[in-house]
Amino acid sequence: MTKRLAALAAFTALATLPASAQPLQVQLSHCLAIPGVLQRLACYDGVARGAGVSAAPRIASTAPPLPASAPPAYVPRPVPAPAASFGSERLAQPPATRPAALDRIESAVVGFDTNARGKFIVTLANGQIWKQIDGDDAVARPRKSARSVIIERAVFSSYALTFNDSSQLFKVARVQ
Repeated sequence: MTKRLAALAAFTALATLPASAQPLQVQLSHCLAIPGVLQRLACYDGVARGAGVSAAPRIASTAPPLPASAPPAYVPRPVPAPAASFGSERLAQPPATRPAALDRIESAVVGFDTNARGKFIVTLANGQIWKQIDGDDAVARPRKSARSVIIERAVFSSYALTFNDSSQLFKVARVQ
């Protein structure tokens, strides 16, 4: 019991000293014992001012303000990438340069060729080259009326190609 009284007397004696005369550790432990959040913060601020620490200057935010009608977790949707990047997420490239995903592209056909297995290779007006995958059994015959294609995302990260003059889907992969 006498140890507790001695500790209480020492604490009271330290609390009555001016803040600058008390060691910093004692001042901080005094602030830590305060139950109220705002009062504890005010105590820490007082200790910092007593130690000669000034507040850092505030830096103005350069972020645009959120719209007034935005929910608290407002995140703007990414702007779609140009058609030139469609299908390129499977090409070898660093992850930081991957474009935002589009759902489909439409382009004119500038070249049509078939390989030894009878699978076609299409060159688009935007420079992309797409080939029919080996697992696709559909047969595409070169037609003069096939002037454009639509390539859409399909299941399991695959792509489906449709010629403008047909409704038949072909499974394709981007080569270049």
